[in-house]
Amino acid sequence: MKIAMMLAIHNHPEQANVFIRQCLTDPDCQVFIHIDQKGLSIRDGLLKDPRVHVLPRSYSVEWGEFSQIQYVLYMMEYIQASGRFDYYSIHSGSDLLVRPMEELKAYLKETDRYAYLDCHHLPWSKWQYGGGLGRLRLIWPAWMRKRLKPHSVQRYLRAAYGRMYALPFLRLRKLPEGVEFYGKSAWYTMREDCVKDLLCYVKEHPDFYEFFRSVLCGDEIFFDTLAMHLAGERGLSSRVLQNNNLLYDDLFDGDRRSVGAPKTITMKDVDAIRASEAFFARKADPGVDREVIAWYEKVTGTYAPDQL
Repeated sequence: MKIAMMLAIHNHPEQANVFIRQCLTDPDCQVFIHIDQKGLSIRDGLLKDPRVHVLPRSYSVEWGEFSQIQYVLYMMEYIQASGRFDYYSIHSGSDLLVRPMEELKAYLKETDRYAYLDCHHLPWSKWQYGGGLGRLRLIWPAWMRKRLKPHSVQRYLRAAYGRMYALPFLRLRKLPEGVEFYGKSAWYTMREDCVKDLLCYVKEHPDFYEFFRSVLCGDEIFFDTLAMHLAGERGLSSRVLQNNNLLYDDLFDGDRRSVGAPKTITMKDVDAIRASEAFFARKADPGVDREVIAWYEKVTGTYAPDQL
């Protein structure tokens, strides 16, 4: 079984190298890396190996922007042209492998799913702005599709704009017909036929692709929606694992009611990660807890004290 690990990074190559070394413990795994245009200087710090490929094109990827969709589609197309892979799995530079690669391959072979996702049908009660439908049906100006500072005027204005979705007299964009929308996580593992179907659909439905140019955080909706839609069209809905993307990430804030940025994992999370039966976890930060990184390097047989 050949696995293409898709790695999106913009800084800290030494942390990305931890994940790369873990992946390369399997001889049939290859790592494909997209470096954000704003962080190209880190290229020389990445692990050099024949199975590690830094993609020639770099997008300037911004939080909440359409570029989050563009670079992933580019990676999928590049990998597809590079050869045949049974699975495509997308990750950030702060991910860790928390179980050995042989266990991941055995699980994928046993379950053989079209896609491993973590998503909900929209509207979803945990999301703002009409359960996520406001992200789709409002036209979000470019300045709102940015990472804004907490308590800034711009952030309050964005929140107010999003709440306009509930106004009965507001004229909203019409959603693409014939598609049920899903969303939550922008991290997933897809079987080769799912990726091929997805790329084909995007080429054959340019209006669907263009619709997402003004969607807020569209990457958290675009890929989940297409995987679920295409599985349904091909009679493969039962072959989608909708609530398990094989990744442990704690996205909830302290009151457990709303979704926020992922919590940085520490040794305190090891039991929860084990109980989740996930194969990956994020996000790791050696500046917060180096011990948990070393722990999972030992689990995957890649620990070397002088490497980070």
